[in-house]
Amino acid sequence: LDSMVSSNRPTRAEVADVANAILDGTDAVMLSQETAIGQYPVDAIEMMAAIAAQVEPELTYEYWNESRVRRDERDPAYTIAHSACRAARELELDALVIPTLSGRSVRLVSAHRPIVPIIALSPGKETVRRCGLMWGVRAASMRHHRVTEDLIADAAHRVVELGWLPAGARVGITAGLPSGVPGSTSLFQVQTLPEPDARWSSAPSSPPPSRDQ
Repeated sequence: LDSMVSSNRPTRAEVADVANAILDGTDAVMLSQETAIGQYPVDAIEMMAAIAAQVEPELTYEYWNESRVRRDERDPAYTIAHSACRAARELELDALVIPTLSGRSVRLVSAHRPIVPIIALSPGKETVRRCGLMWGVRAASMRHHRVTEDLIADAAHRVVELGWLPAGARVGITAGLPSGVPGSTSLFQVQTLPEPDARWSSAPSSPPPSRDQ
């Protein structure tokens, strides 16, 4: 929206460029000099948000999965992501919760444009920041776990602790077997979020892997 550096309205071509970028599957759109040195920074932000809000309803789950998603049925992580998005729609879940080390499973789910929010949880700061830019994703930190059952339980409690969903909400949670191994996503569970429990907290109990996988 370069023209909004000095004007409170964008050109038609600029609006079309932003809209087409969203239709092509861009996860995030960014402003630079419009807000850094522009005379109408708030107007530019509101305009960008308005364009996205107008275009995104056109990206239906059916449209996206029929024409845009790159399929790889031989990849277990892809199959879990595809199934999770379908389950979210058919079971009317409140969200998909994805504990992750690398962020890959979050990216696969986000690519399907599910109809529910995606909550990414990771012990890696870089992964949290990266996932926060993906379509439909809210990201936060969580403890690292080496036992899958602990990972799933802590993820459910963490969502309630963050205040993003209330206890009693129904969510789908993906996980890997064995836990703590990047690329091992092979499990999907539907759970009802529990009441807050003091046994679980966001404080790290064991260190994550040495590199942010």
